[in-house]
Amino acid sequence: MYMSLTSNDLLGIRNVIESALTKQTSEAITPIQGELEALRNDIKDIYEMITELQNNLPAERFQKLRLEEKL
Repeated sequence: MYMSLTSNDLLGIRNVIESALTKQTSEAITPIQGELEALRNDIKDIYEMITELQNNLPAERFQKLRLEEKL
């Protein structure tokens, strides 16, 4: 005997899979969430420092600086 899935069956399967993937993703990200937030803050701080340097130095002088000096 041959059965086919209804639209409701497919929707139910999709919901189960999406729920499982969401749970797995959350479990994978939670342990590193603190590190991600720290990296985000570091990048923001570096961007703000570079912006401040660019505003305080003539553009051509800033461009000549080594990366370490820019940071």
